[in-house]
Amino acid sequence: MRSFNKDEYLFREKLGYLVKGMVKARCFQLLVELSSIRSSRGIYALEDYFVKGRDLKEVCNEHDITPSYVTSLLRKLQEVNHKVIDILPYYRN
Repeated sequence: MRSFNKDEYLFREKLGYLVKGMVKARCFQLLVELSSIRSSRGIYALEDYFVKGRDLKEVCNEHDITPSYVTSLLRKLQEVNHKVIDILPYYRN
């Protein structure tokens, strides 16, 4: 059985969850465009986390934002990703 690190464990509940360092840059850009996230600090922090695979603490320090704020943004982006996955079957048929 695969063990999850702390970051992955938070977002493993649904099929298709975003994983730190595993999101393609273009996919990330599209998800941000679909989301309500507009803070440039927040967007750069999320990009460092999801695309570049940097640790949450490191990202918070570099972008001068709190871990709780980044976590709320992570959840928002995860929700957008899940909505995209949920709607995909309607476009495939």
